[in-house]
Amino acid sequence: MKRWIFRATVVLAALASTGCWFNGIDYFGYTAITYATIMGLEPLISGLIVGV
Repeated sequence: MKRWIFRATVVLAALASTGCWFNGIDYFGYTAITYATIMGLEPLISGLIVGV
């Protein structure tokens, strides 16, 4: 389940970064997506660092 949420967050962040649907989202919505992406990537990056 967590992996699905993580993938969904990454996809949403990718779409937001391209600006495909950003026009309809306010600044706070974009900030929330960015924050969620950072929180989703942080454990992955930490895991990679620990794994190495």
